[in-house]
Amino acid sequence: MKILIVNSYYYPNMVGGTENSVKLLAENLKNAGNDVAVYCIDGNEKIKKEIINGVAIYRGVGGNYKLLDKMNNSETTMVKIKNKIIEINNKRIKELNPLQKELIEDLFPNFNENLIIKSWRNKNSYEKGDIFIKINNTIKTISIKKGSRNSVHVERLDLLKKFLRELGIKNEVLEYYENFHYGIDKDNSNKVLSAKEYKAKYKTEIEIINKNLLTINIEKIIDRFILSGKFAKNKVDAIVYGTPNDFLWINKEDITKIIKSNLNNISNGIHISCLFIQPLNRCLNNNTKYLKYRDYIQVKWYSLFDDIIKYKNNKLKF
Repeated sequence: MKILIVNSYYYPNMVGGTENSVKLLAENLKNAGNDVAVYCIDGNEKIKKEIINGVAIYRGVGGNYKLLDKMNNSETTMVKIKNKIIEINNKRIKELNPLQKELIEDLFPNFNENLIIKSWRNKNSYEKGDIFIKINNTIKTISIKKGSRNSVHVERLDLLKKFLRELGIKNEVLEYYENFHYGIDKDNSNKVLSAKEYKAKYKTEIEIINKNLLTINIEKIIDRFILSGKFAKNKVDAIVYGTPNDFLWINKEDITKIIKSNLNNISNGIHISCLFIQPLNRCLNNNTKYLKYRDYIQVKWYSLFDDIIKYKNNKLKF
């Protein structure tokens, strides 16, 4: 049978649960012996064909409506989903839509549907959470994420080194990381290496860094990079990922399980599980506008969406 599936987005442009459902449907239909194609409008040029896991994908653009640009407009989408969650403020739990109610049920077990919810934005930029939700005297903190290449943590390199040193990482290994961070070429002091160049030339040092990072306390890493940061008073209770009307979430226990289950991930990037540590801006062109960011690191959770989906699918099996 020939089957055409139409959706706005398709892998790897994942913004919510719908995209994963479409991907699973297309691949399962293909594996069942059908001739499956997907048409979507998340491209940035004339219709382009590609094959992903045996499924033919046709990507176009929606006329003057640039869907890919819209997806990449993080600020717009972040504001909308924050506003969507804040919409529950002063509502009773029984008045929520099913998705909102499921989130509340996960965060506040054994709730009474007649209770009134309070919700507001976090105004402190140093906090990990974006939204607070309060029922009775219990407050939960929500972090909002979307799209790909999600950054979960930023801090100065010297503070990260101090933190890692306290966890038992030796100075020699920290020096290796500092060399990577600044792209230092020990054979040419006048040259700054890109991440790709550094990984190719100093592969052994990258492997040593990653091997040592596996020895440290993973709970403290999760707390620092995802749940609390350096100075936050409120730990993140859940990460909400997606769009205002189509989102997924994982609570802090889920986060810990996901990170621990990926500790044996292999990559040529510097990482702990699925969390990649990299310069905020290596500033290869010495642009004065960005020089101040050279001394900062960022932690990226590139596979956040895929990890959430995989974890939730595995939970459904048991």
